Amino acid sequence: MIRLRSALKDGRLRLMVEDDGVGIPEAKLATLLDEGIGISNVTERLKVLFGPDYRIRIDSRPGEGTRIELELPELQTTPASV
Repeated sequence: MIRLRSALKDGRLRLMVEDDGVGIPEAKLATLLDEGIGISNVTERLKVLFGPDYRIRIDSRPGEGTRIELELPELQTTPASV
């Protein structure tokens, strides 16, 4: 099962993706942010967009699943003029 959640509070957007899959082994989890191609691409893009004003956290337990949390600043948009 995959569960997606989002919340907006105090100008911060929090996104969470959670599954109940096989999990990530501890040794791989320790290097995932630096060596995982997909994750490193995401973190590089977040750095470009938000500088140091973002947070990514990955928690996983073998046999129990994985949870990834992203916290980003809320983007302010102005309505388009008609």
